[in-house]
Amino acid sequence: MSSFVSGYIHDLSAVKDNVRLRVRILSTWMQPLFKTPEVINMEMIVIDEQASNAVTLQRYSLGEIQPKFRIVANPLRLSILSNTDCAECLDFTGSKHGFVFRPFKSIVELKKEEDGQFDVIGRVIACEDLDNYDKNGRAGKKKPLTLIDAEGTELRCTLWGVYAQQFSDFLNKCSDHGKIIVVVQLAMTKIWDGNVAYIFNLHISL
Repeated sequence: MSSFVSGYIHDLSAVKDNVRLRVRILSTWMQPLFKTPEVINMEMIVIDEQASNAVTLQRYSLGEIQPKFRIVANPLRLSILSNTDCAECLDFTGSKHGFVFRPFKSIVELKKEEDGQFDVIGRVIACEDLDNYDKNGRAGKKKPLTLIDAEGTELRCTLWGVYAQQFSDFLNKCSDHGKIIVVVQLAMTKIWDGNVAYIFNLHISL
C-alpha cells in the first residue's frame, strides 16, 4: 500500500487516492438512490484550503460521476468507506464559507447551461407569490425573484422547496421590505423555456 501524502483536491485522480485531504464540509444532504430509493446516501460538498470546522480525510475511494445536474466542476466523487479515517482539523486556513461570487452580467449573457456552481449576492427588487405546484403527481414549492447587483444588472432566479418557503416566511414576518439583500450559495444555471435561467440553490441567507 502506498503511503499517504498531504495534498489538495486538484491532486486527486481515479488512480491516485493516497492524498491526505484537509477539507471543510460546505454542505450536506440526504439523497435516495434513483433505482433503489430505500438506500439513502449522505451527499456532501467539501472545499480545501486552496479553494479558498474542517476535517482530515484518508482511505477513501474515488470514481467518475455523470450526474444529471453537476453540482461542482470536478468530475470525481469521493466516497467515504468503512475504514476511512476522519479526524478533526484544528488548523484549517481556507475560506470559512467558500463563496465564489459571480457578476450578474456574466450569468444573463449565457447562451447555454454551464456545469458547476457559483454564488450570487443582490438586492431583491421584485418577487412573485409562493407557488405550491403539483407536477406529475409530485408536489413542490417555488418562489421566483428578481435581484439586482451593484452594477445595476437584474437577474431572474427561482428558489425551490424549503428555500422558497423560508423566503416566503421571512417576508411575512418582516414588516420592512425596503431593502432585502439575498446571498444564494451553490447556485446553478438551467435552460428554461428557451432562456438560461438561474434557478437552483442549496443555501440562501437573508
